Amino acid sequence: MDPDLQSAKTFTLIAIILQAVLLIFALLTVSVFTITSSQGVNIVTYPNGTTQRIVSSPIVYINPLTMLFILIAVSIIPLVMIFLDYFLVYKPISKGMAEESKTPSLVLGIIQLFTGGLIVGILLILAYVKINDAINRKKYESLNQQNNIKNI
Repeated sequence: MDPDLQSAKTFTLIAIILQAVLLIFALLTVSVFTITSSQGVNIVTYPNGTTQRIVSSPIVYINPLTMLFILIAVSIIPLVMIFLDYFLVYKPISKGMAEESKTPSLVLGIIQLFTGGLIVGILLILAYVKINDAINRKKYESLNQQNNIKNI
């Protein structure tokens, strides 16, 4: 495999892994925030035997349906991006099909720059540059071979 194509494959794999890690972190953050924003009920028993029910309210209360919507939004976008990165960029590069992965790597890189994946977007744009280098090298080598054949 071409060294530039191998570099593009590595950049794409790092981008996919980074997205997965950020997805897990986002899901944990939303989950912890959901748990801490729920109301709690404490029953306090005093030494004289009386009990009192105390409802503790969180600092910020968010409706559970709103939290569910946030959880879905936080998880769906990265999952779709991971899926697209893998099947449109990584898989074709693994098969050596540089032309098929060139445009998706640029488009997905630009989209991810604007959807919160700054480092992931930069990695995919770097993959695009490496794919482009591999394609240009292949064209240059074929032209060079044709010129050598004509000169003989």
